[in-house]
Amino acid sequence: DENMQVIILNLPKGEELKPHISPVDAFFVIQQGEVEFTLEGELFLLKKGDLFHFKAKQLHALKALSDFSMLIVK
Repeated sequence: DENMQVIILNLPKGEELKPHISPVDAFFVIQQGEVEFTLEGELFLLKKGDLFHFKAKQLHALKALSDFSMLIVK
């Protein structure tokens, strides 16, 4: 799909992305490290190899528990 984006996000331990929304559905795979991912107020602890999906306009945030990398497709 020509509108699809593939993004690699790298964050150092302790870095956070504040709550925000995406205008489109997205999924991601954790490539390195561990992260606290909050979706609509529910906390998920994710680690290398985990896959996750969320719908457009869902409020989400994350905090890197270690040096962290994920591949995002949206």
